[in-house]
Amino acid sequence: FAFVQRLIRARSEREPAVLLVDDLHWIDPGSDAFLARIVEAVSGTRTLLLVNFRPEYEADWTRKSHYQQLPLLPLGPEGIEELLRHLLGEDPSVTELLEPIRERTRGNPFFIEEVVQSLAESGSLEGTRGAYRRVTPVAEVVVPTSVHTVLSARIDRLSEREKQLLQKAAVIGKEFSQPILEEVAELPSVELAGALAALSAAELIREEALYPVAEYAFKHPLTQEVALGSQLRERRRRTHAAVA
Repeated sequence: FAFVQRLIRARSEREPAVLLVDDLHWIDPGSDAFLARIVEAVSGTRTLLLVNFRPEYEADWTRKSHYQQLPLLPLGPEGIEELLRHLLGEDPSVTELLEPIRERTRGNPFFIEEVVQSLAESGSLEGTRGAYRRVTPVAEVVVPTSVHTVLSARIDRLSEREKQLLQKAAVIGKEFSQPILEEVAELPSVELAGALAALSAAELIREEALYPVAEYAFKHPLTQEVALGSQLRERRRRTHAAVA
C-alpha cells in the first residue's frame, strides 16, 4: 500500500487526477479495505476519488470531512420526457406510450432505455433509435413492471446460442475476455464472433478493447445479474469449473 500511496501523491504533485471506482455495492472485503487506504492517500492531494454505489453500501470513510456525497435522484418529468423523445422520436404514434413508460420506470434512466429496447425487440415498435413508430395497439403494449422483468424478457428473446453465450459470460464476471469465453463457449470461432457482435448490437454487452485481446463488459451490472440467475445452478457450476 505504501507504494500506491507514494504513487498517488507523486502523480498529484505533477497534475490533477481522477480515480474512478464503479459499483462499490459489489466490492469484496479485501478490495474494500484497500479502498479505505486509498481514501486516506488522496486526502490533501489534487486527486479526486470518484465512486458510485447503491444505498445499501456503508463504509466508515463516508463520515470523513473530505467526503462529499451527491445523491443521484430519479429524472424529473422534464428529464423523462426529454429522454423518451430522444429514444422514441417524434412520431405521433409513440405519444401514447410516454405516460405508461413514465409511470412504470419512475425516472430510472436505465429502466427507460431497456423498456424502449424491449418494445423494439418485441415488435411493438418499428424503426430505429430516435425514429420509432408504434405498430401495436396501445392496449396490447406491455410495459414491464421492473428492471429485472424487462432484462429477463430481453434475454429470453435471444437465440439459444446467444442466450447461452451471455449466460456463460455472466459466470466469468462483469468483464470478460474473448479467449476465456472461447474456452467455455463450445462454439466455433466464427459463430462466437457473430454471437458477440449480436449481443453488442443488442446493447447487452459492450466492447472494451481489441488489443492485445478482445475485451468485453456487460452494459450494466444488473444485466450480468439477471443473466447469471437465469441459468440452472448445475450449469453455472460447470462453467465455473471450466473457467477455473
